[in-house]
Amino acid sequence: MQTFKRVLQKNRQSIILRHIPTPMELKMFLGNDYLDSMPLDFTKVSIPGYLGALKRQLEKKYAELIASSGTKPEYFVDNSVRVMNLRKTG
Repeated sequence: MQTFKRVLQKNRQSIILRHIPTPMELKMFLGNDYLDSMPLDFTKVSIPGYLGALKRQLEKKYAELIASSGTKPEYFVDNSVRVMNLRKTG
């Protein structure tokens, strides 16, 4: 995986940031509660049925909880990037 560096100027100090790409994940929520996530294969996301199959796996895993709550689960594809401050100079 590639990492990216960016230098920002803040109060005459250079802040060096390291961007760390994280793997894409399919996250499952039930109401406001986060239940679980599954890593995604970026090359398969555009294939029809790939995300649906993963959703069905999660729904099967949490079938009792979903049935007792009476609400439908929601899904979110997370492709976020973590940013880590390496050092301040100046």
